[in-house]
Amino acid sequence: MASSPELVQYIADQLSPCGTITFKKMFGEYGLYLNGKMFASVCDDTLFVKPTKAGRALVPDCLLAPPYPGAKDCLLIENVDNRDLLCALAAATCDELPSPKPKKKFFALLALASLLLTAFAFPVLAEEPILGGWSAYTDNPTEIPTEALDALNAALDGLEGCVYKPIALLGTQIVAGTNYCFLCETTVVVPDAQPGYALVYVFDGLEGEHELLRVQEIEFSAFE
Repeated sequence: MASSPELVQYIADQLSPCGTITFKKMFGEYGLYLNGKMFASVCDDTLFVKPTKAGRALVPDCLLAPPYPGAKDCLLIENVDNRDLLCALAAATCDELPSPKPKKKFFALLALASLLLTAFAFPVLAEEPILGGWSAYTDNPTEIPTEALDALNAALDGLEGCVYKPIALLGTQIVAGTNYCFLCETTVVVPDAQPGYALVYVFDGLEGEHELLRVQEIEFSAFE
């Protein structure tokens, strides 16, 4: 069951005294960020906070559970009405979590994926949208528009066995609706699975229909 946007907004409002709280939709669920650092997620209308020594000290009786199958255990927060505790937990957790490092490999992956896309996936690649032709997404590819994410989430809904995390939107194709091509990180739902990468194509129809068109696995061994 996808989480309620209203609940996510309520949790974000509860945490607002901590700093800048943002959230991103991920396959019907949400990641929560404090000042740009992801520290929690909302899955099945339940708040899960990344476990840290300081966080566990604040909620010593809190249960540990994975937010989704195959994920690592997190602190399962049942009471989201206690603003002071939520803020203290968020601040303590983020203080202990490492800061994101510049991802040189990420940019290399993005560049190579775009190159592969241009060379093989898009026989005709245009800067401006044309009917039936693929167009490169010329805005920041990592800032994926909401409508594109919604189409991806809907197309992947019910798909089991692998988690697809969108990294970038690489291109669009105008048909009887819109086709999207995403660069995704893929993780098979088994213990200790290593992530991979794929180009994921989905269709967003004019009548609200969505379809997973193709998943093209990519080998990035050159960057290992």
